[in-house]
Amino acid sequence: MQATDKEALWKDLPIALDRWILAHNAIRDEIAAFKETLATIGERKLQPWEREVMKAWWKGHATHTHNQHQNEDDRMMPLMATRIKLPSKLTEGHVDLIVAMDKVEKLVNDTKLESVARLRLAVDEYEAVMLPHLRVTESIALPLLRAHFTPKEVNAKVGEILQQAPPIASGAFWYWACGGDKQRIMAFMAQEGTPWFVYYITMKPRLQRYRKEMSAPLETLRDGRASAAIGSGSTWTLGRLLLWL
Repeated sequence: MQATDKEALWKDLPIALDRWILAHNAIRDEIAAFKETLATIGERKLQPWEREVMKAWWKGHATHTHNQHQNEDDRMMPLMATRIKLPSKLTEGHVDLIVAMDKVEKLVNDTKLESVARLRLAVDEYEAVMLPHLRVTESIALPLLRAHFTPKEVNAKVGEILQQAPPIASGAFWYWACGGDKQRIMAFMAQEGTPWFVYYITMKPRLQRYRKEMSAPLETLRDGRASAAIGSGSTWTLGRLLLWL
């Protein structure tokens, strides 16, 4: 078998359902959800508890996104480089993304931030850098990977990634890629050859944590009332919100 004829071995996994694509979609969906939340807040003055929620949410998103970058830079690209001379656009790192993310982080950590006007602009700039980067990886790196490596070879590397993923990052994947739905997650697990009991040991707890620390706080911000967070069952949110009630 020649080095570049592996594509046929991937016929049972359409590229649109590839784990790499789904991981990118989770990042896209988080950005879209945050933008929707900021749009809902509008021009009104921020309350202290809202700044706290945004700060905590962004920390989770940054952990998720940096983990994805690390997976690409430290695991997937070095694997691919063993057989492929990679284009420079795939190996030049994520410097521009980090700059854009740092700008957003500075604003969400600003205790004097009164409105989300500047934050919306910063998030738009971040998205404008992130989305083209994701498309380049999907249109160049992923087809090259499938041409030069078998599913078995890639699965071994993916196994390393899953074992070392921060809980919030893997929770984001299950929440967005499978809609947080147990049956869809189980179907995905079966496709990947993952034993069913792993759902209860690892995936369900991480999904629950993601809902508690990421999706519920955004719902609170969109609602605009601190009481919504108390009803979400998020203990860390409750503790912080009580400071402002």
